[in-house]
Amino acid sequence: MKKIKVVAAVLHKNGTFLGTQRGYGEFEGGWEFPGGKIETGGEIQLREHKSARWMNREQLDDVEWLPADRDVVKKIKSMDIDSLS
Repeated sequence: MKKIKVVAAVLHKNGTFLGTQRGYGEFEGGWEFPGGKIETGGEIQLREHKSARWMNREQLDDVEWLPADRDVVKKIKSMDIDSLS
């Protein structure tokens, strides 16, 4: 069986978090934290998502998160953001 290494990340910058919106499949239109195949270096590229946006904690409730990320959103909202800087 072929193995592919993948990763998901919660990216934090200036009090905001990066979310990506699925562009295809069963979960099309749903939001999730970015991830994908592990490749060396480079910039973030949207290959399978139709959009991405930086959201502060309050804005995290403005989108419909996929089930796998809902607990992560709850955890982020309960964290002391100042401790992340």
